[in-house]
Amino acid sequence: MGKEKVDAMEVVESEGQKCKFVVMDEGFGLDLEDLLRVSAYMVGKSRSRIMCKVVVGGGKGSGVTATVMAIRRLSECDDATWKFESEMEAIGRVHHPNILALRAYYYASDEKLFVTDFIRNKSL
Repeated sequence: MGKEKVDAMEVVESEGQKCKFVVMDEGFGLDLEDLLRVSAYMVGKSRSRIMCKVVVGGGKGSGVTATVMAIRRLSECDDATWKFESEMEAIGRVHHPNILALRAYYYASDEKLFVTDFIRNKSL
């Protein structure tokens, strides 16, 4: 698996397929491997997406505060790469107190993820 760092973007090549992980928030301290390694708890599902809650860090006695994130996985999304990326970039530029900030997104030909903070018992 080869990696190439470009600003806040990580391009990963796995099994001949290029994938892109883009961090939109400078304070987001996780990389793609961290996100894919953590346990995810499904909290919602619809026809075209699954929402999971992930908890990163904060193990017992670690002294590290746990970070709780929401990851939405889009399935059967036929959008072209450029269209998905342009939509994620537009969402990432939105800053409003009533809208969760986009922390990061991931794009591969078979999977599209976007990461926000997790809000308990609330609609995202």
